[in-house]
Amino acid sequence: TMAATAPILRFSLICQPGSRVGRKLVGDKILVPEEIFKTMLNKFGREPMPDPMIFELRNAKKRRISHCGVLEFTSPEPNVGILPDWMFKNLKLKPGQRLVFTLRPIKKLRYVLLQPIKTEFGDVRRPELQLTRALEKFTCLTVGDEVPVPIEGKTHTFRIRKILPARSDKNLPGVGCIVDTDIKVDFMEAVEAKRSNDANARNKRQPAAAAGASSAPPPPPPLSRAP
Repeated sequence: TMAATAPILRFSLICQPGSRVGRKLVGDKILVPEEIFKTMLNKFGREPMPDPMIFELRNAKKRRISHCGVLEFTSPEPNVGILPDWMFKNLKLKPGQRLVFTLRPIKKLRYVLLQPIKTEFGDVRRPELQLTRALEKFTCLTVGDEVPVPIEGKTHTFRIRKILPARSDKNLPGVGCIVDTDIKVDFMEAVEAKRSNDANARNKRQPAAAAGASSAPPPPPPLSRAP
């Protein structure tokens, strides 16, 4: 029996952002060459292919790992993968760089802790419901990624802080499949708000320290001369 996280298939592709080929890719789904589909047909034969397909993306030079799903096998070149633009920042990847793709079985996600980058997400009504709907464009979530999610006509970016179930291999980032599963979502204080609060706390401490330094008793008055 195959191990729960054992690689099923591995290959490398040159990566280009969707904007380079005029494709706005929403969510985490990528375009891969038709040749990869043919390779998978040969690999699986009459066995069913994984559904959904989830690939681990590894940038070994920058020690960054993320995950994605597949939108289509329609990449315009045989050795090129087309990724959503935001993935390049997460993977510290430059256009034209080669990346290793590994097809792995990934467990279903049950819980995710998200941290909005900006405070404006606090204005969204029924945030958990809105976010759950918006995540339908995604296949999986990876701990450490910053993920742009369109909600009510705006793009809100979230940092993935924690997911459950946790991964048994602690050397790999946590990841979970979010297709056909019920997810409980919790939110942390926005990064923007935390920075502001931390700055305010520092500013309050500094005047207090300055006041302490200037609280020495005043010098005595000069002695008056006798008449």
